[in-house]
Amino acid sequence: KEAAYLKVKFQPQAVASRKCNGAKLTPVGGGKQKQWLCSAFRLSIDGIDDAKFANKIESFTIKQGIKKLFTGPRRTMELSPTKIDFPPIVGTIALEKSDGFLDWYDHYIVAGQKDPKAQKSGSLEFLTPDRSKTLFRIALFNMGILKAQIAPSTANSDQIKRLKFELYVGDMKLDGPGALGLE
Repeated sequence: KEAAYLKVKFQPQAVASRKCNGAKLTPVGGGKQKQWLCSAFRLSIDGIDDAKFANKIESFTIKQGIKKLFTGPRRTMELSPTKIDFPPIVGTIALEKSDGFLDWYDHYIVAGQKDPKAQKSGSLEFLTPDRSKTLFRIALFNMGILKAQIAPSTANSDQIKRLKFELYVGDMKLDGPGALGLE
């Protein structure tokens, strides 16, 4: 029941200082924030119905490179976006519900069917604490499975056996009511 956080860093292209007449900044989404829990998510992958039973997704960082261009007669700096790096999605699912991941791994890695037709699409939805509404969604495209291994467990314990999976992602898009139209 830990609270979840979304950390975003921006680099402005230019900053202007102006005198303020007592005006206050007001947040676009409203002043009060709703609680967001790490456990309130849903993973969906085309062709793998049991992906919704994933119980953990590890944190990940998306990085966008920039290049400084000095243009115009005054050589004003302009920032231009460059390569964007999408990290692998790593998570776990109960071994009992992992048949879809294991079949995908067998076809994609073991049998070597790594062509673009074997890639899948899906989404990672972040839900309200009661799981009744979607806060925002990350659409996942051009996914392939990199690893699928049974997580180590201790003898004589009542732990659920889990499969740890790692997926590469070719593209991600942020959408939903909490995304404010950002990509």
